[in-house]
Amino acid sequence: MRHRITIQRPAITEDNIGNQITTWSDVATVWAKAESLSGREYWAAAQTQSEKSVRFTIRFRADIKTEMRVAYGTRILNIQSAIDPEERKRHLVLTCIEPGER
Repeated sequence: MRHRITIQRPAITEDNIGNQITTWSDVATVWAKAESLSGREYWAAAQTQSEKSVRFTIRFRADIKTEMRVAYGTRILNIQSAIDPEERKRHLVLTCIEPGER
């Protein structure tokens, strides 16, 4: 585990006219093992879109939820799943998607 990642939690507030605004606050900065899994391109809204999958392995934390995201350097990745692979509360595997546009 040699990569530093920051796990962030969303906070939704409303402005003066009732629009919802999402801000992100840091939950923890942890060491992680990062592995690129795949990339793909697809059509959406008449544009070619791309996304990349990355898997992070961190020490176990019970407070990680799928509505959170990971900041990894300058990249922002949405958490798709958080799994304890051995069911022993030693490690947590985060499968994340980095959305992108072309």
